[in-house]
Amino acid sequence: MTEVWLRGNPRVFLLVLLVTLPIALLGGWLAVALGKHAVGGLLIGLGGLPAVLAAVYARRPRLACDGRSLLMYVRWRAPLRVPLSAVEAFLMGQGPTYLPGERASHWETTTVVVKLAERYPEWSRVTVSSLLAHWCNHYVTIHGTWTEPLSVEVVNRLNARLAAAAPRAAMHAPQAAS
Repeated sequence: MTEVWLRGNPRVFLLVLLVTLPIALLGGWLAVALGKHAVGGLLIGLGGLPAVLAAVYARRPRLACDGRSLLMYVRWRAPLRVPLSAVEAFLMGQGPTYLPGERASHWETTTVVVKLAERYPEWSRVTVSSLLAHWCNHYVTIHGTWTEPLSVEVVNRLNARLAAAAPRAAMHAPQAAS
């Protein structure tokens, strides 16, 4: 069973909904009240599709654990499965928001950094979505824009969950042949 360790940001969904819902409602009104079915349907799609996608991604966790692996949702598709034995710690950091616009380019957000063990060279650099995270030299920086609000307590909770899960994962790891 998968345990969510770090949730996504539901505020992003609400922001997208505030922008796209009026477009979809206008499309519905055009289709029903004025009989402009093609234009109305197009506006419903333009307003509804981003809202549905935002709802799906807002519900996805950023970090989860399946008992053996840390599931890192740092790409738009399936999560990366990093063995718990490769995860050393969670750290708190700060970095750019990567939001569009000139004003937003100067904003910073709190980040959570996942420190991976250097004895696993395959986890030194992995391609991820630059909007969600940055992965370099065994450090994965997850942008707080896309997570639940980050704090020292959240990072401490992540480290406590890692400490509790790591021994259980080691018990279930395949043993090397002697």
